[in-house]
Amino acid sequence: MINSTLILGKGFLGSNIFSQIQKSGKNVFTTNHSNLKDNQFNLDITNIDSIENCVSKINPDVIINCVADTRLDYLESH
Repeated sequence: MINSTLILGKGFLGSNIFSQIQKSGKNVFTTNHSNLKDNQFNLDITNIDSIENCVSKINPDVIINCVADTRLDYLESH
């Protein structure tokens, strides 16, 4: 049984998944690099210690990775 979910990144996709899980009454947590709000934890996806610290605090049953690079110009040229 899934009791808690950790969503990495709360952009468009992460926010929608968060809302659906929250409506179901399950525990759901998200991450952000700044501007933390309720049920959010600080996470630097490029730092393994940051990831391990976040996961150990929450101990989720499921982790959903919604982290994305949104720099369209950079992505198109690289």
